[in-house]
Amino acid sequence: MALGRLSLFGPGAARLHDEMIAVSAHFRESGEGDHLTPLSAESDRIALADLENLLTRVADLPPVPDVLRRRLVKTAPSDFATLFKHVRDEADGRAHEASQQLARRGAKEADDLREILKAQRTEIRAQLHQQLELPLFNTQDQALEPQKNQLQNERKEMQKRLARIDDEIRDEPAQLEALYHVSLKRLSPVGLVYLWPTTSF
Repeated sequence: MALGRLSLFGPGAARLHDEMIAVSAHFRESGEGDHLTPLSAESDRIALADLENLLTRVADLPPVPDVLRRRLVKTAPSDFATLFKHVRDEADGRAHEASQQLARRGAKEADDLREILKAQRTEIRAQLHQQLELPLFNTQDQALEPQKNQLQNERKEMQKRLARIDDEIRDEPAQLEALYHVSLKRLSPVGLVYLWPTTSF
């Protein structure tokens, strides 16, 4: 089983996606038949589950015989090179799929933000209209001047917010969506694992 780590990065080297890619193949000591021919995706999942299970009880496993260890150490570099080509192909497909999912997520979050900002704009406009109809806003009573001033200050702040919100509706959703754009893909070799039946020791 050859393992690689697929990482996708966005603007500012932000990590957007990370996953382990595993490609399994039968190892034939003779080198014949289906030797190092990648298994199906389902068989990969089963092999990976077997590996994870073995790692939880590694202390109980018998030691690998030195003869077998030396033999596998010799073949490991070429075995890994053979299988890593398939890891790379699998990673390309996974990267494309993950990029599409990220793009969909970015578009949805941008749409959601756009709707939130539009709702804020509608609410501010409604509040400004309601203020004009308040008796306090139109009164000449000097005793109510502090409250009137506070109301006018609040109105100015809402007008400033209203003046900015159109720019935010235009710019901020697009900026948010851009955060999910994949700008760099990296596949790092992780290692090679031989799953060997103990009955063959």
